[in-house]
Amino acid sequence: MLDTIMPDIRSQFETEFDRCWLCGVKAINTWPPRLETHEISRGPNRQKSLQERCALIRTCQRCHQNRLDGMDVVQQYALKLMFDPNGYDRVRLNRLRNRADNAVTEGEVRVALCELQEMAEASDHPFPRWIVS
Repeated sequence: MLDTIMPDIRSQFETEFDRCWLCGVKAINTWPPRLETHEISRGPNRQKSLQERCALIRTCQRCHQNRLDGMDVVQQYALKLMFDPNGYDRVRLNRLRNRADNAVTEGEVRVALCELQEMAEASDHPFPRWIVS
């Protein structure tokens, strides 16, 4: 239902990203065959994020429920930067979350990004294997 509310931005985003950002599964290879679009902004600020590419992350249903929901917001910003650098806008995302421009700093995001990249290099984790290959 949400996917039909904002078809322009969400549809374009969903077409561009056909893999789960956490495990790498393609939309056609999943069971159930569905990827989900997650908004980094939650609660009362989520509605404002539905039209904002900087707030969108792509995952399969399993990773959305089992991994992303427990992921710290700074890690989600880093995931956004890793997979969608053209859509990444930290200040805009802070504002969408009703936070100060530097509530999450670029330094914090870069540290989290390095941690994600280290996980990818370790290759003993399902999601990093497909990032490196």
